[in-house]
Amino acid sequence: AVDLIDELSQMEGFNYTFSIRTDGKNGNLNNVTGEWDGMIGEIIDGSAHLAIGDLTINSQRESAVDFTTPFMTLGISIVFQKPQKADPSFFSFADPLAFDVWKMLAITYFGVSIIMFILGRICPGEWQNPYPCIEEP
Repeated sequence: AVDLIDELSQMEGFNYTFSIRTDGKNGNLNNVTGEWDGMIGEIIDGSAHLAIGDLTINSQRESAVDFTTPFMTLGISIVFQKPQKADPSFFSFADPLAFDVWKMLAITYFGVSIIMFILGRICPGEWQNPYPCIEEP
């Protein structure tokens, strides 16, 4: 597991420190208080970003945190806090492109429109009236 987190940190460019739990608890839900203890509790309250250990995947833990696909058959896995889904904003349709792309698209649209207007005024082919009986087209 140490080799895995070391390789991940090199690939993604982050630093890490290990914190070994002295109580040996992986994470159990207290049904009275609704709070988690152990590694799962640290992830939920934000004092840890992820946990590596011999965690078994059960329905209670699965509802609280995300598990990776087990990379060994020994039950060792990495868990992290489930991301909270945010409501889409009014302009969420614009999220696939960066603001600079939208800005350049608008500038290009208006620039081409102005150039087409000017060329239409200058070009003599645009002056011909296809309906000669009507003086004002």
